Amino acid sequence: MSKTIRQLWRDEFYRDGMCILCCNTGKVQTTERMPGGYKYGVKAPCICPNGRALKTGIAMQAQARR
Repeated sequence: MSKTIRQLWRDEFYRDGMCILCCNTGKVQTTERMPGGYKYGVKAPCICPNGRALKTGIAMQAQARR
């Protein structure tokens, strides 16, 4: 049986009332800069409820601009 995103987040990434992926900010940021100046990583909405709300808001703003 596969888990939904909500179940996965609750079972694996929710500890003591906090999302351990983003610390309840709604944003996952893994960007770093190498010594040569190359930037790598990702800055994206988290799968937690805060991140999903943030992602929905971003999508609504983009749709309103069209």
